[in-house]
Amino acid sequence: MPEIPEAPQASTYRTLCVRTCDGFYFPISFATVPSKFQDDERACQRQCPSAEAILFTHRNPGEDVSQAVSLAGKRYTTLPNAFRYRQEYSASCSCKRPDQTWAQALGRTDSTIERGDIIVTEERSKAMALPKADVSKTAGQAAHLNNPDVTNDAGTDNTEVSRGAIAGPSDVADKRSIRTVGPQFLPAR
Repeated sequence: MPEIPEAPQASTYRTLCVRTCDGFYFPISFATVPSKFQDDERACQRQCPSAEAILFTHRNPGEDVSQAVSLAGKRYTTLPNAFRYRQEYSASCSCKRPDQTWAQALGRTDSTIERGDIIVTEERSKAMALPKADVSKTAGQAAHLNNPDVTNDAGTDNTEVSRGAIAGPSDVADKRSIRTVGPQFLPAR
């Protein structure tokens, strides 16, 4: 079988954002080139605004954080707090202040948000977790309230309700008549 020569591997780098207060790091880029390091350094600063954070890089594949070097040439392992986050938790060392939410810490102007993206806030998340209302019931109530000529089960008109009288949804639902539209389906024999 003929040997296939190995393809030359491109030299890319992984960039890590490192908090100097506890040595905690998180990735910025997994495969980038030195010309993009300045962009990654700015991204690191934006993602960790409340702590001193430095960008470190190492070759990818083949190296790990123990071989990472800062843009100034300093090795990660020579930091006074290298890997400190593995031994102890420091509440004062965080990328956000204790009184901030992540949205506040990172700022509301996120350059990654595009038109059509759905932003889920804490309030929106809670609303989305609630069970959905019966859409047909809600639509029927709206049509019933907007049409004063429709009569309710008692035979009286709905002028009072449609003009804004206070009536709860259950009051209106109990009094409205149900109209069936469409073909009648018969059970199969």
